[in-house]
Amino acid sequence: MHHGHTWALPGGAVRGDETPAQGAAREAAEEADVDPALLHPVAQVTEEHHTWRYTTVLAVADPRVRARAASSESAELRWVDTARVEEYPLHHDFGAAWPTLLDQLGRKLVVIVDTASVPPTAEPWAAVENPWTDAPVSAAALGLTPPRPDRRHWAWWPRMVRAAGPAAVCATLDDCHTSNGDDHIVVVTEDAQLRARAGAAGVATMAVTGPTAAGAQSWAPSSGP
Repeated sequence: MHHGHTWALPGGAVRGDETPAQGAAREAAEEADVDPALLHPVAQVTEEHHTWRYTTVLAVADPRVRARAASSESAELRWVDTARVEEYPLHHDFGAAWPTLLDQLGRKLVVIVDTASVPPTAEPWAAVENPWTDAPVSAAALGLTPPRPDRRHWAWWPRMVRAAGPAAVCATLDDCHTSNGDDHIVVVTEDAQLRARAGAAGVATMAVTGPTAAGAQSWAPSSGP
């Protein structure tokens, strides 16, 4: 058995008609009896290996999830506190990826759109009717450059928040920092003063016409290796 008697996440090959997130949800259902409807994907990281790639999807599970070892591929399944994961004999590849995954657990990408300055027809913001986007958005798509790029490529399902004007945007920023200071936050506004104010607070910013230089270079999607 390849790396038998070790611990890892449910996983397998992605089918031709699936996205990595769909494949991950299907594998979780097949191997752990997890209802895909009770999972909300938050982030994914893809590692390139020349002729193949490996994608790990991070998701928030509904409290109603009751997982169990549901196939012959899994001898046992446990919910494990993140502080205890490294106490287990981990599969080699999962063990190597775990520090980077741990760094992102609990983090979200929050995109705050200043509706007082951003035209309602501006893409991609106009297409978002629901607070969460249906597909992940990469750092590159937002014009954000990781300071330490490597073969790992992170993408997030952003939580879109609309706020009208500097006062509302700043109040939303305060709320975001209070609720989870580790979230990745991007402010989209055409207001140059608001971009400067947000940038001074260490928040990445974008104009509809493109990312600002300060925000684009200071935002780090991962502090992992």
